[in-house]
Amino acid sequence: VAPGRGKAPPAGKAKARAVEPRKPDIKPGVSVKKLYWNSFRLPDGDANTVWNDLNLEGVAIDTEELETLFADMPAHFGARRPLQDSAVEAAARPAVKKIQVLDAQRRKAICVMLARLPHKREVEEALVSMDVARLTRDHVELLLMNAPSSDEVQLLRNAQETHTIDDLHVWDVAEDFMFTFIAVPQYLLRLQIWNFENVFRERFDALAFAHQSMAAACSAILESPATKHILGLVLCVGNFLNGGTPRGRADGFAIDTLLQMRNVKMSQAEGKGTLVDYLVQQMERHYPGELAAVLAPSGDAQAIKAAARHKLVDLADESTSFKATAEKLLRTAKAASGAGPSALAEHCTQLEACVAELESLQERLKAVEESYGQIGDWFAMEGKGSKRPPSDEFFGTWDRFMGDLRQGRLALLEQLRQGQLQQRR
Repeated sequence: VAPGRGKAPPAGKAKARAVEPRKPDIKPGVSVKKLYWNSFRLPDGDANTVWNDLNLEGVAIDTEELETLFADMPAHFGARRPLQDSAVEAAARPAVKKIQVLDAQRRKAICVMLARLPHKREVEEALVSMDVARLTRDHVELLLMNAPSSDEVQLLRNAQETHTIDDLHVWDVAEDFMFTFIAVPQYLLRLQIWNFENVFRERFDALAFAHQSMAAACSAILESPATKHILGLVLCVGNFLNGGTPRGRADGFAIDTLLQMRNVKMSQAEGKGTLVDYLVQQMERHYPGELAAVLAPSGDAQAIKAAARHKLVDLADESTSFKATAEKLLRTAKAASGAGPSALAEHCTQLEACVAELESLQERLKAVEESYGQIGDWFAMEGKGSKRPPSDEFFGTWDRFMGDLRQGRLALLEQLRQGQLQQRR
């Protein structure tokens, strides 16, 4: 043996001795999923480690809950099967059959929904009472989206008559929830009303804001002195530039002329800029302060920009459809609620308030339609009603023109600033 080297360990003795486990031998009551980890056992139970501290303190868990959450048994096994039962007892116990009626894809969609909902009993109680505090907006949307069709209801009713439910024959999860679902009287109407009330304020406010934008834009075009002054300057400039041609001596011009002004450039010898820059200079000279007010954050230009996002015809159609939905739900709810107090009767009051708000909004929209008609007459547009340019096109033209004016005014202000700096030098 070489110096400094001990004898080699005997064959089979090289590995460390197996450490006896200190934890109790635990076996779940049902087959459960496994956690495939890299674990170890400590040879020294007194060493200063977190594992020894945990061993001394102990950790308590609800094993029944753990078994329920992580059970790993075939879908057709519904009963709890203790692993310690003898093979004879296990063989003698009949399996519980779970009855499925819906197709696999539909059942999967229902199970995905159930994972996001409260317990089925809580859902049932919430639907019966229509307690808005018990189900969120997302819950209601999910339920309405997955509500059974009339064909599915008939399929479930037929299955109910065909199958006998007992200890050994139970409905599978999806079917069981659907039966709970359709047992609630007027379940679909309840969900439709609930969902309508959930989205009403957001949808109504969007329509009301669109109306306010349209009304402010119509007022800016019809009543603002700055609008009339801008149009007057454009007409005067256009008639001068077109003098001696068939385009001259005009009484008015098409509104898209406003977007053509950016294309008429100043002569290079005289300076840089376009007709828009010239118009800005004339507005500042003859009507100082008006253009700044129009282009201010709360000015007419902002109202016109907001109005350009909407089409007046679409707003009228949407408000009419919205009101028709509310009225239909109200009529159906009144017929279903009967004379006595009920959850549906309570929500009838809310629906009546929704209908009243929508009626008021419709009246205001009609007034805006009349104002836009006046704009068409004021600008001598050809045709009447739908034959005239739609509101989003008309205000969109003005919005782009206001953008040109804003750029022109910024350029003028910068030019004035540079001139002041040169004077100081």
